[in-house]
Amino acid sequence: MLVKRSVSMFQCQSIDDKSYLRSDYSIQCWSPEHNSWTYGIGVPSLFLWGIGFPALMGALLVRNRSTLGKLSTKVRYGYMFKGYKQSSFYWEILIIYRKVALVALVVFTNGWERRAQVLTALGLLLGFLYLHMVEQPFNSRNLNTIDGYSQVIAVVTLYLGLFYISEDLSNTVRASIFLVMVLLNAGFVILWAEQCFGLSERLKVRLALRARSGKVESMSQLTPLPETGRLCENSHEISRSSGLQKPFGVDDSNNSKLGLL
Repeated sequence: MLVKRSVSMFQCQSIDDKSYLRSDYSIQCWSPEHNSWTYGIGVPSLFLWGIGFPALMGALLVRNRSTLGKLSTKVRYGYMFKGYKQSSFYWEILIIYRKVALVALVVFTNGWERRAQVLTALGLLLGFLYLHMVEQPFNSRNLNTIDGYSQVIAVVTLYLGLFYISEDLSNTVRASIFLVMVLLNAGFVILWAEQCFGLSERLKVRLALRARSGKVESMSQLTPLPETGRLCENSHEISRSSGLQKPFGVDDSNNSKLGLL
């Protein structure tokens, strides 16, 4: 949100051969008033929150990469790397820069032709999708699958959106393309639900087996499961507490393939 507001100071629209700020049409772009806001607040905020803060987070992780498994490091910096493989401890920083790049792309290419904007965004998303498929950054295979498919759906949806730019398409074709978009995104929601519910059932079985084997006295002593709607968001923490996943830093050979190709 902070990055989006920072780059919005550069987003202008031409009206009657003059350029006005989209967020406030009373301000003419590159006027003294606009320059004072842009160079006094916009540029420093963009560098601070969009580039500097993620870089600082990355530097802290790199400096402590040899002690990521220690409790003291997890308490301090765990929110930046929990859920990822030890070899992918930096992945959250990469995701932040991906979001910053997409926001900056929307703003700074405002004057471009729409097809060029979409193709540039497609190239960016495809690059990050390739990195995801190669690295498989999450400890959980389910999370790798869900995140991978979400990026695939984003790429396909953006590609299909290219057809809307053409004025030669009939309303029937446009409606068909829109239907395909809806079905693809609905399919992803179904996949997300299946993965979440499937993980929930496996965790319940594992907890029941632990209780039966005498590792705990009663089911009430076990770590409670969160609501199903929040399961995927917290799945790595549940897995760690229930013993389903390996400890942080141990790679699972099954996570090396996503199965998207």
